[in-house]
Amino acid sequence: MKYVFAIPNGGHRSAATGAALKASGVKKGVPDIFVPIPFGESHGMFIEFKKPGKGRLSEEQIDYAKFVETFGYRYI
Repeated sequence: MKYVFAIPNGGHRSAATGAALKASGVKKGVPDIFVPIPFGESHGMFIEFKKPGKGRLSEEQIDYAKFVETFGYRYI
């Protein structure tokens, strides 16, 4: 979709790249994808991808999910 976008937060990077991303505003816990299209009672949706059977949400991701859900966004 034209307006759905990925957020470059995860992955293994060098220390220099990690520092540059942090300086540019990248934050722990922010999900992988944002869908800025309202549907039903939701203002939009954040999607976090995990490996089947292996992935678990970090504390930062759980906090972010609770935060955005309070403002009417879905978190999947």
